[in-house]
Amino acid sequence: MAAFPLMVVATVPSMEMIRSATDELRFLIHKDHYDAVVAKAKLEGKHSIIVDDWSIFFNANSFVIWDEQDQPEKMISGFRSSQIFGNHYYLIVD
Repeated sequence: MAAFPLMVVATVPSMEMIRSATDELRFLIHKDHYDAVVAKAKLEGKHSIIVDDWSIFFNANSFVIWDEQDQPEKMISGFRSSQIFGNHYYLIVD
């Protein structure tokens, strides 16, 4: 019974590392498409854009955004930056 809390404490950080690695891989797989969307947005004079919707359910929203000014939280009210992919790409979640 005493080992259960220790198992939970040891499992939670490893689950977060797996989720982060999975998100990074998913981003890399789709990066060429994202770069094309951003190139089109730049031609239109935009400085930020939602490039993909990673939402799973109606209550678990997450988006990959590109924000040239590196202020992703300002793009969608109530969201926070969850992961930085580099080159102005962010994963934001509610």
